[in-house]
Amino acid sequence: MGYLVTVVLIAVPTFFAVVAPRRTPLLARVSFVAGVLVNEAPAWPALALVGATALAVAEGTVAAPAGAVAAALAVPTTVGLGVV
Repeated sequence: MGYLVTVVLIAVPTFFAVVAPRRTPLLARVSFVAGVLVNEAPAWPALALVGATALAVAEGTVAAPAGAVAAALAVPTTVGLGVV
C-alpha cells in the first residue's frame, strides 16, 4: 500500500504539470502549485519513483493487486516526467 501511495503522490503533480484540464479557480490554483513542484525539478521525483519501484520489486510488492496497479501507473508517470 505504501508503494501505491508513493506513486500517486508523484503521479498527480506530474499529471498537472503535463496536462492543464479545465477547472474551477480553486482547483486551478492547487493544480498550478502541484505542477510547479514537479515542473521545476523533474529528476528528483523520477529518481524517487524508480527507487520506490526497485524496492517494491525486490520486496515482491508488485505481485499484489495494489502493487500491480501502482506499477502500471508508474510507467506513464515516468514518461510524463520525461516530457516535463
